[in-house]
Amino acid sequence: MVGTTLAYTTSSNLVQINDKNFQELVIKSGKYVFVDFYADWCRHCKNLMPIIEELADLFEPYNDQVQVYKINGDKDGKRMGKKHVFIGYPTMKLFHGSDEPIEFDGNRDLKSLSNFIQQISGVRLEQDSITNKEEIVGAAAEHASKVLVTGLNDYNFEEQVLKAKVKSVVVFSATWCQYCQELEPIIEDLARNVYDRDNNTVQFGKVVIDKEPSDIVSEQFGVEHLPTVMFFDPLNVDADGLRRPFVYKGKNNERDLIKAINEYTGLDRDGQGRLSTKAGLISHFDDLIQQRLRGIVDNKRSVAIELLSDLNKVLAKREEIPLGDLSMASYYKKLMNKVINGEDQFFNKELERLANIMNIDGEKLPRKTLDSMKMRSNILQVFLAV
Repeated sequence: MVGTTLAYTTSSNLVQINDKNFQELVIKSGKYVFVDFYADWCRHCKNLMPIIEELADLFEPYNDQVQVYKINGDKDGKRMGKKHVFIGYPTMKLFHGSDEPIEFDGNRDLKSLSNFIQQISGVRLEQDSITNKEEIVGAAAEHASKVLVTGLNDYNFEEQVLKAKVKSVVVFSATWCQYCQELEPIIEDLARNVYDRDNNTVQFGKVVIDKEPSDIVSEQFGVEHLPTVMFFDPLNVDADGLRRPFVYKGKNNERDLIKAINEYTGLDRDGQGRLSTKAGLISHFDDLIQQRLRGIVDNKRSVAIELLSDLNKVLAKREEIPLGDLSMASYYKKLMNKVINGEDQFFNKELERLANIMNIDGEKLPRKTLDSMKMRSNILQVFLAV
């Protein structure tokens, strides 16, 4: 039993917790608590554990304010793992009392992890505390040099675009075309700075017809002038199972392209890559909440219980009702439980907390974490409006 409890542990500062003591050591501790949810069979967890141990050592002098724990979601932490792990292991979250925990979704190196904790907790480490600076610089350089607009031609177009699992934005251009050269940095900026965290939804590619063999794809998709921008959707296929593109007819400026890409992909980005005030919202849910809860005071709890039941029924009929992105459905249900439990003060407090984090350290947070905060803020506004 002792061997199981101390799995992966070489650091005396990394504490193993479980379902029984989670509430006391994490929620009721009064500290900022970083928890690594892992599983014994997870290879990525094993590779990450030495860094988590270093992280625990790093914050050891500040353990009156910050604590680093690990919990085995496959053994004595199954209940907490089921509650907090939605995608897979490892999952890392920063807790602070009853506040909604903030999930870490950045680079899994010591610098990124420690910055994440510092930015949210307000605890500042000495700059020379972290010893893997060379590794960080190398990782940053690799990221900066990453090609985000894929070069396409007759040989790789089918594999890269027609058989891809995500939507594609493809530009047909030529080096001699002035308008193509004006469009190129705009497409690069969209790929690198606006939609760079959306590679599970959209990818960017270019066909330079005078540099690469491209007669076949140009003829196949009827390219008549340059530049031509086409959107390819994995769901829009012909009888042979290949995609048929939508040809973009708008102006070749960043604003209009962002608007078109947002509409085509269902994303909600602005020119700085920030999410809009509509991101994460489920309009069908919003309408039900407005209709049923607005102005309700006396029997609010019973109305909220019935409404939560109805939201679950809607989710069960998701194939029949066009609900759009449902990634934040669980957060809606969490907030409905807050209403049922009479926790009315939670909404303003949580919105203010998220706003403070985004305003003070938003640019330093992992961008997916920032996206999650923005979507939660948008949904909180819906509840506050009633």
